[in-house]
Amino acid sequence: MSASTMGLLLDFIYGAFKPKVTLAEAVDLFIVSNKYAVLELHLQCTRILKNMINEETVCALMRLACDHYSSELEQVTACAHAFACQ
Repeated sequence: MSASTMGLLLDFIYGAFKPKVTLAEAVDLFIVSNKYAVLELHLQCTRILKNMINEETVCALMRLACDHYSSELEQVTACAHAFACQ
């Protein structure tokens, strides 16, 4: 885990988290929140990542969802992928 990801995790734990994060930060926080079972952060990251889905990110986010067993993110990325491929 990078120092910036640790800082964002601590910000969340201590109530100073700002949901304006980059795609890379959201992915890192998604992975860390899953690893350490920080459910509310995981849900926030899922919402953030769902809002970042586009033609460029859909495949990477679909893989992320599959790798980390996120059915909600997986469903949304699958729909977006199907739509983008039409």
